[in-house]
Amino acid sequence: PQVPGESGQSDVGWHDTVPDQNPGRVLRTFVPRSMYMFHPLRHLRPMCREPAGGCALDGMAGRGAKELDRFRDPNISILCVASVHDGQGEELVDFFHRQTGIPSINARLFNVVGPRETNPHLLPDILDQLPPKGALQLGNLVPKRDYIYADDVADGLIALLECDLTSASVNIGSGKSYSASELVAAIGKLMDTELTIDSVPERQRAGDRPNLCSDNSRLRTLGWKCKNDLSESLKRTLSHYKLG
Repeated sequence: PQVPGESGQSDVGWHDTVPDQNPGRVLRTFVPRSMYMFHPLRHLRPMCREPAGGCALDGMAGRGAKELDRFRDPNISILCVASVHDGQGEELVDFFHRQTGIPSINARLFNVVGPRETNPHLLPDILDQLPPKGALQLGNLVPKRDYIYADDVADGLIALLECDLTSASVNIGSGKSYSASELVAAIGKLMDTELTIDSVPERQRAGDRPNLCSDNSRLRTLGWKCKNDLSESLKRTLSHYKLG
Protein backbone atom coordinates (compact mmCIF):
# COMPACT_ATOMS: atom_id res chain seq x y z
CA PRO A 1 0.00 0.00 0.00
CA GLN A 2 1.05 3.56 -0.63
CA VAL A 3 2.52 5.22 2.45
CA PRO A 4 1.27 8.78 3.08
CA GLY A 5 3.49 11.69 3.94
CA GLU A 6 6.35 10.94 1.56
CA SER A 7 7.00 14.65 1.05
CA GLY A 8 6.79 15.52 4.76
CA GLN A 9 6.02 14.31 8.24
CA SER A 10 2.80 12.38 8.89
CA ASP A 11 1.00 13.51 12.04
CA VAL A 12 -1.60 10.79 12.47
CA GLY A 13 -1.70 7.13 11.52
CA TRP A 14 -4.99 5.20 11.54
CA HIS A 15 -4.95 1.44 11.85
CA ASP A 16 -8.36 -0.23 11.81
CA THR A 17 -8.57 -3.84 12.98
CA VAL A 18 -10.76 -6.54 11.48
CA PRO A 19 -11.89 -9.12 14.06
CA ASP A 20 -11.29 -12.70 13.00
CA GLN A 21 -12.18 -15.83 14.92
CA ASN A 22 -9.62 -17.98 13.07
CA PRO A 23 -6.28 -17.85 15.01
CA GLY A 24 -4.35 -19.38 12.12
CA ARG A 25 -5.58 -16.75 9.68
CA VAL A 26 -4.75 -13.99 12.19
CA LEU A 27 -1.15 -15.22 12.46
CA ARG A 28 -0.70 -15.84 8.73
CA THR A 29 -2.33 -12.70 7.38
CA PHE A 30 -3.36 -9.96 9.77
CA VAL A 31 -0.33 -9.84 12.08
CA PRO A 32 2.26 -9.68 9.24
CA ARG A 33 0.13 -7.06 7.49
CA SER A 34 0.09 -4.94 10.64
CA MET A 35 3.85 -5.19 11.05
CA TYR A 36 4.25 -4.23 7.40
CA MET A 37 2.15 -1.11 7.99
CA PHE A 38 3.86 -0.18 11.26
CA HIS A 39 7.39 -0.37 9.82
CA PRO A 40 7.25 2.84 7.72
CA LEU A 41 5.52 4.67 10.58
CA ARG A 42 8.74 4.38 12.56
CA HIS A 43 10.31 6.78 10.07
CA LEU A 44 7.30 9.03 9.45
CA ARG A 45 6.74 9.34 13.21
CA PRO A 46 2.99 9.94 13.27
CA MET A 47 0.68 9.65 16.23
CA CYS A 48 -0.93 6.20 15.91
CA ARG A 49 -4.60 5.71 16.64
CA GLU A 50 -6.10 2.25 16.34
CA PRO A 51 -9.91 1.92 16.34
CA ALA A 52 -10.05 -1.69 17.49
CA GLY A 53 -13.23 -3.39 16.42
CA GLY A 54 -13.63 -2.18 12.88
CA CYS A 55 -16.12 0.69 12.60
CA ALA A 56 -16.74 1.84 9.02
CA LEU A 57 -17.50 5.44 9.96
CA ASP A 58 -17.07 6.66 6.39
CA GLY A 59 -20.04 4.52 5.37
CA MET A 60 -22.19 5.37 8.35
CA ALA A 61 -24.38 8.10 9.66
CA GLY A 62 -24.37 11.82 9.91
CA ARG A 63 -21.36 13.83 10.87
CA GLY A 64 -19.04 10.92 11.57
CA ALA A 65 -17.14 11.11 8.29
CA LYS A 66 -17.59 14.88 7.98
CA GLU A 67 -16.12 15.55 11.41
CA LEU A 68 -13.14 13.29 10.78
CA ASP A 69 -12.56 15.07 7.45
CA ARG A 70 -11.18 18.07 9.29
CA PHE A 71 -8.13 15.96 10.09
CA ARG A 72 -7.62 15.20 6.38
CA ASP A 73 -5.75 18.26 5.20
CA PRO A 74 -2.43 18.68 3.34
CA ASN A 75 -0.52 18.92 6.63
CA ILE A 76 -1.93 15.76 8.19
CA SER A 77 -1.72 12.24 6.80
CA ILE A 78 -4.12 9.62 8.11
CA LEU A 79 -3.26 6.00 7.43
CA CYS A 80 -6.41 3.83 7.24
CA VAL A 81 -5.77 0.10 6.91
CA ALA A 82 -7.50 -3.09 7.99
CA SER A 83 -5.59 -5.65 9.94
CA VAL A 84 -5.48 -7.74 13.09
CA HIS A 85 -7.83 -9.31 15.61
CA ASP A 86 -8.50 -6.89 18.50
CA GLY A 87 -6.22 -8.53 21.10
CA GLN A 88 -3.26 -8.95 18.78
CA GLY A 89 -3.82 -5.43 17.44
CA GLU A 90 -3.57 -3.85 20.88
CA GLU A 91 -0.41 -5.82 21.67
CA LEU A 92 1.21 -4.71 18.43
CA VAL A 93 0.32 -1.05 19.02
CA ASP A 94 1.65 -1.20 22.60
CA PHE A 95 4.86 -2.85 21.36
CA PHE A 96 5.18 -0.18 18.66
CA HIS A 97 4.89 2.55 21.31
CA ARG A 98 7.51 0.93 23.55
CA GLN A 99 9.93 0.59 20.63
CA THR A 100 9.51 4.07 19.17
CA GLY A 101 8.08 6.32 21.89
CA ILE A 102 5.43 7.46 19.40
CA PRO A 103 2.09 8.18 21.16
CA SER A 104 -0.21 5.23 20.37
CA ILE A 105 -3.78 4.66 21.54
CA ASN A 106 -6.08 1.68 21.18
CA ALA A 107 -9.73 2.71 20.78
CA ARG A 108 -12.09 -0.12 21.69
CA LEU A 109 -15.33 0.38 19.77
CA PHE A 110 -18.38 -1.38 21.13
CA ASN A 111 -21.52 -2.11 19.04
CA VAL A 112 -21.76 0.86 16.70
CA VAL A 113 -25.22 1.62 15.28
CA GLY A 114 -26.43 4.02 12.60
CA PRO A 115 -27.58 4.22 8.98
CA ARG A 116 -25.68 2.38 6.24
CA GLU A 117 -24.16 -0.21 8.54
CA THR A 118 -22.50 -2.90 6.42
CA ASN A 119 -21.56 -5.48 9.07
CA PRO A 120 -24.03 -8.35 9.68
CA HIS A 121 -24.74 -7.52 13.32
CA LEU A 122 -27.99 -7.79 15.27
CA LEU A 123 -29.51 -4.40 14.44
CA PRO A 124 -28.95 -4.64 10.64
CA ASP A 125 -30.43 -8.14 10.81
CA ILE A 126 -33.54 -6.75 12.50
CA LEU A 127 -33.81 -3.86 10.04
CA ASP A 128 -33.65 -6.28 7.11
CA GLN A 129 -36.80 -7.95 8.48
CA LEU A 130 -38.81 -4.72 8.81
CA PRO A 131 -41.64 -4.04 8.28
CA PRO A 132 -42.32 -7.47 9.81
CA LYS A 133 -44.08 -10.20 7.87
CA GLY A 134 -44.36 -12.34 10.97
CA ALA A 135 -42.10 -13.07 13.92
CA LEU A 136 -38.53 -11.77 13.63
CA GLN A 137 -36.07 -14.61 13.10
CA LEU A 138 -33.18 -14.05 15.52
CA GLY A 139 -30.62 -16.03 17.48
CA ASN A 140 -29.80 -15.68 21.18
CA LEU A 141 -32.13 -13.20 22.90
CA VAL A 142 -30.59 -12.95 26.39
CA PRO A 143 -26.95 -11.76 25.92
CA LYS A 144 -26.54 -8.02 26.37
CA ARG A 145 -24.46 -5.65 24.27
CA ASP A 146 -23.44 -1.99 24.50
CA TYR A 147 -24.89 -0.02 21.56
CA ILE A 148 -23.44 3.38 20.65
CA TYR A 149 -24.42 5.74 17.85
CA ALA A 150 -21.90 6.50 15.09
CA ASP A 151 -21.80 10.23 15.85
CA ASP A 152 -20.81 9.53 19.46
CA VAL A 153 -18.06 7.23 18.18
CA ALA A 154 -16.81 10.03 15.92
CA ASP A 155 -16.73 12.39 18.90
CA GLY A 156 -14.78 9.78 20.85
CA LEU A 157 -12.19 9.29 18.13
CA ILE A 158 -11.76 13.05 17.80
CA ALA A 159 -11.28 13.33 21.57
CA LEU A 160 -8.49 10.74 21.31
CA LEU A 161 -6.87 12.65 18.46
CA GLU A 162 -6.82 15.81 20.55
CA CYS A 163 -5.85 14.32 23.92
CA ASP A 164 -2.44 14.19 25.62
CA LEU A 165 -2.41 10.43 26.27
CA THR A 166 0.69 8.69 24.99
CA SER A 167 -0.22 5.03 25.48
CA ALA A 168 -3.62 3.70 26.48
CA SER A 169 -6.57 1.49 25.61
CA VAL A 170 -9.81 3.48 25.70
CA ASN A 171 -13.36 2.14 25.49
CA ILE A 172 -15.84 3.94 23.24
CA GLY A 173 -19.28 2.79 24.31
CA SER A 174 -22.47 4.09 25.86
CA GLY A 175 -21.88 2.46 29.24
CA LYS A 176 -25.24 0.65 29.10
CA SER A 177 -26.11 -2.77 27.68
CA TYR A 178 -29.32 -4.28 26.29
CA SER A 179 -30.46 -7.74 25.25
CA ALA A 180 -31.85 -8.58 21.82
CA SER A 181 -35.32 -8.76 23.36
CA GLU A 182 -34.93 -5.27 24.84
CA LEU A 183 -33.62 -3.95 21.51
CA VAL A 184 -36.63 -5.32 19.63
CA ALA A 185 -39.03 -3.94 22.25
CA ALA A 186 -37.47 -0.46 21.90
CA ILE A 187 -37.78 -0.64 18.10
CA GLY A 188 -41.41 -1.76 18.36
CA LYS A 189 -42.19 1.17 20.65
CA LEU A 190 -40.70 3.64 18.17
CA MET A 191 -42.66 2.05 15.31
CA ASP A 192 -45.81 1.89 17.42
CA THR A 193 -46.18 -1.80 16.68
CA GLU A 194 -45.79 -5.01 18.64
CA LEU A 195 -42.89 -7.06 17.33
CA THR A 196 -42.63 -10.77 18.06
CA ILE A 197 -39.47 -12.91 17.99
CA ASP A 198 -38.61 -16.50 17.19
CA SER A 199 -35.27 -17.65 18.57
CA VAL A 200 -34.03 -19.85 15.74
CA PRO A 201 -31.51 -22.57 16.75
CA GLU A 202 -29.36 -22.21 13.62
CA ARG A 203 -28.92 -18.50 14.36
CA GLN A 204 -27.77 -19.09 17.95
CA ARG A 205 -24.11 -18.90 18.85
CA ALA A 206 -22.89 -21.31 21.50
CA GLY A 207 -20.15 -18.99 22.72
CA ASP A 208 -22.15 -15.79 23.21
CA ARG A 209 -20.84 -13.92 26.25
CA PRO A 210 -23.70 -12.91 28.58
CA ASN A 211 -22.91 -9.22 28.88
CA LEU A 212 -20.50 -6.83 27.14
CA CYS A 213 -20.78 -3.32 28.56
CA SER A 214 -18.15 -0.59 28.34
CA ASP A 215 -16.54 1.32 31.15
CA ASN A 216 -16.22 4.67 29.35
CA SER A 217 -14.90 6.62 32.36
CA ARG A 218 -11.47 7.19 30.82
CA LEU A 219 -13.01 8.72 27.70
CA ARG A 220 -15.31 10.91 29.79
CA THR A 221 -12.29 12.36 31.60
CA LEU A 222 -11.25 13.74 28.19
CA GLY A 223 -14.47 15.77 28.00
CA TRP A 224 -16.44 13.28 25.90
CA LYS A 225 -20.04 12.38 26.64
CA CYS A 226 -22.52 10.03 25.00
CA LYS A 227 -25.20 12.29 23.50
CA ASN A 228 -27.49 9.62 22.04
CA ASP A 229 -29.17 7.08 24.30
CA LEU A 230 -30.55 3.83 22.86
CA SER A 231 -33.94 5.31 22.02
CA GLU A 232 -32.46 8.29 20.17
CA SER A 233 -29.91 6.10 18.37
CA LEU A 234 -32.66 3.78 17.14
CA LYS A 235 -34.94 6.67 16.26
CA ARG A 236 -32.30 8.28 14.06
CA THR A 237 -31.46 4.96 12.43
CA LEU A 238 -35.09 4.03 11.76
CA SER A 239 -35.75 7.52 10.38
CA HIS A 240 -33.04 7.03 7.77
CA TYR A 241 -34.78 3.90 6.53
CA LYS A 242 -38.22 5.57 6.85
CA LEU A 243 -39.29 2.94 9.38
CA GLY A 244 -39.92 5.17 12.39
